[in-house]
Amino acid sequence: IVLLFHCLESIRLQRYLTRQAVGREGDDEALFQRRLAKYMRLSPSIIEYYRERVLLVDFDSSTATDISYRRLIRLLKQDNRWMRVAG
Repeated sequence: IVLLFHCLESIRLQRYLTRQAVGREGDDEALFQRRLAKYMRLSPSIIEYYRERVLLVDFDSSTATDISYRRLIRLLKQDNRWMRVAG
């Protein structure tokens, strides 16, 4: 099972830059943009691979982190694919 998190780019950037507060020096917007561009270039075929095999779980993570986490846990507990893996 593969989790694909979706949220606005502005939210991704904010979360990325906030990581500096937890010891991630050097994280700036330019580095974020480079990493995002690489992700956008390399990911579509990988995403499609897992989607075709019905192993991809799309998840909207645009809400606050704690709320998204609770929603994700609830979603996974209801997903038979996850329960087979996680027990």
